[in-house]
Amino acid sequence: QDFAAEENLEDIVADKAMLLILQEALKELDREDMALIENIYYKNLTVRKIAEEANVSHVTIVKKHKKVLDKLKKFFI
Repeated sequence: QDFAAEENLEDIVADKAMLLILQEALKELDREDMALIENIYYKNLTVRKIAEEANVSHVTIVKKHKKVLDKLKKFFI
């Protein structure tokens, strides 16, 4: 049981570290990129809804989303 508790603690520490990295990565995004992340992940808007509101094609939003995720991934490599 102690082994399971230690493993759980390691998971908690790793999760906390990942969260801190993500927070720092998000600070590096420009306003437009951060707005896209907020709309998708915090406001749960669909790509089509975001595209409609921005008066662009959904493909444009998909491409922007991928670029933003690629920027964030660089912080975890």
